[in-house]
Amino acid sequence: MDFEGQNDCQRAYLVHIGSKTIGKVQKKLRDLYINDPDCKLNKRTMQLKWADDDTLKSLDGEGLQAAIITHVEPDMDAYVKDKQELVNKVGYENSGGLMKVTVNIPQDVDPDRHIVDFDLGIVSQLEVNSGSIYDNRFGTNLLQADLEKGSILEIVSIEPIGNGEIVVTNEDLGETARLDCKVFVPSAFGHLLPKEKIRARFSHRFLECIVPFAGTRQEVTFTFKFPEPEETVSINDLHDLSELVLIIGEAIENSHKIVLSTKLNDEKVGSGVINIGPGFSPTMKEWAKLVQRAWIVARHFELDKQLALNTRELSQHEGPLLTMAGFLDHQRRDFRLTFWMKESDSLQGKECCIPLVAMTNLGQQIVGLAAGLIGMINLTGEKKDNEVQCEVVTHDVRIESQYVGDDIEEAKAESEKMKERVNEKYSEMHIIQLEM
Repeated sequence: MDFEGQNDCQRAYLVHIGSKTIGKVQKKLRDLYINDPDCKLNKRTMQLKWADDDTLKSLDGEGLQAAIITHVEPDMDAYVKDKQELVNKVGYENSGGLMKVTVNIPQDVDPDRHIVDFDLGIVSQLEVNSGSIYDNRFGTNLLQADLEKGSILEIVSIEPIGNGEIVVTNEDLGETARLDCKVFVPSAFGHLLPKEKIRARFSHRFLECIVPFAGTRQEVTFTFKFPEPEETVSINDLHDLSELVLIIGEAIENSHKIVLSTKLNDEKVGSGVINIGPGFSPTMKEWAKLVQRAWIVARHFELDKQLALNTRELSQHEGPLLTMAGFLDHQRRDFRLTFWMKESDSLQGKECCIPLVAMTNLGQQIVGLAAGLIGMINLTGEKKDNEVQCEVVTHDVRIESQYVGDDIEEAKAESEKMKERVNEKYSEMHIIQLEM
C-alpha cells in the first residue's frame, strides 16, 4: 500500500507470487542452505517488485477480491495444485537426485556390464564401498546423506520405457515367432557409459532377452522362465511361447542358426544371433507340441479367448488332446492304427471305417469330437495263434459330431451316442471297433 506520506492510502498493489517469483525464492533458499546449513530464515528478507498492472482498481475489499479472482479463477483447486507442484519441481528441470558412490564389483566381471545389469534389474544389488547422496537443484548440490561402507544399493522398481517386440527366426527353415514385451533400458547409469556398452532388456512373462543397442548380428542372451506346473496361463499366451520354443528346439536339434531382431515402439533396435541361456531343455519341445494341440482344440470350440490352463492339466489330458488335434489339424500326418483280427476274418485291401470319439476337460468345459477314419485294411505279416496283425494308414478323417458341456455324466452318455451315429452313417462299410 502506498500512502505517499498522507493519512489515507493513495494506491494499492497485489503482487501475484507466480512461477517466476517462486523460482527466485527457491533459488535463494538453496543458496542460503549451501552457504549456511543452520541459517535462520526468519532473519532473511527478499524484495518484491510491482508494476502498474498490479494496481487494485479500487481501494476497498471489492478491489482486492477482484484482483485475487483474476489469478485463481476458474478453478481454485487446480490453482492450488499447480502452485504446490511448482514449489516442489522448480529448479529440478535439468537435475534431481545425485549419487557419488564407489561400489565393489566381483572379480573377473566387466565393471561396465555389471553396472548395466544392475540398472536393468538383472543384478539385484550392489555393495557400497563409499558414497554420498546429494539433492541437485538449480545446478547446485546439497548433501543429503553419506553412505556407510557395506551399505547395499537396490533399485526398488524399474519402469519400462515402452512396448517392444522380439522376432525369432530359424534362417535355415524361414520359420518365425513373435512375442510382445516390455522394454527396459539403463536409466540411472546408462548415460555414463559409451553406446557400445549399453544393452536393452526385453521382458516377457516367460523369458528375458538382453540386446546390445549398438550394431547388428551381435550375440543376444535369451533366458526362459517357464510357468510352474500349477501356474494358470491363458492358452493364447502359452501358444505364443510354444511357437517360439518349437522354432528354437528345432534349430538346436539340427544345428540351425537362430536370429533375433527387436523393436521398440515399432522402431527396430537391433538384431543378433541368440545365445540360449539357462532354462531350455529338450522336454520343452514336447511341452510346446502339447500346447499347440490344446490351442487347436480350444480355437475350434471358440474357447481360446477365455481359456486358461496349467501344465499339470495339459499333461493329464495329453491323449484326448492328441486325438482331437489330429482330427482338426489340416496339416496333420496320416493316422496309423494297428490291430489284430482272426485270420478267417481278414479283409486285406477292403475299405473300412474306424469310429473314434475323444473327450476331455478344457478348463471348465468338457469338449468332445466323434469322427470316422476311412481307409484300407492291410496285413503287416505279423501273426500269433490264429490272428493276423492289420493296420490302417489314412488321411481321410471325417468329423461327424461334437460336444460342449460341463456335466460329466451327460458327457459320458453323449460319447456313446456320438459313436453310434458314426456306426450308423458308415454301416455299409466294414466297421472296425477299437478301444482307445
